[in-house]
Amino acid sequence: MSPLAKLPARPWFLPLAGATCLVTLAVPPSQAQAIRDRIIRNQCEAKLKADLVSKGVTQPPPAFVQQVCDCVVQNVNAGATIDAAKETCKAEVRARIKGAIEGGGNGSGGTAPAPGPTGAPAAQ
Repeated sequence: MSPLAKLPARPWFLPLAGATCLVTLAVPPSQAQAIRDRIIRNQCEAKLKADLVSKGVTQPPPAFVQQVCDCVVQNVNAGATIDAAKETCKAEVRARIKGAIEGGGNGSGGTAPAPGPTGAPAAQ
């Protein structure tokens, strides 16, 4: 029997961990943050849409999903866990939408449109 046959099998995550380290070292910090934000946003959108569909919402409102996930990214960057951020943000956005419906405005507390994803006023 070969001495190599006695070695334990290599854990499945080692190649992934190595690749992650190489990518992390090869990407400037600002790009790494943008990639991290994009991953969080994509995961948030997928999970939130699936959650809404499982609750009977056939067409999740895109603005709701976008606002919740933008909020999640901001909260995670501030140190919150993804799950805690998602629950906090869903409640905040629901309250904003409810205020807009009841008050006839946009829920932002003023007359200007709520900011869009780039900080510019959203199109109405």
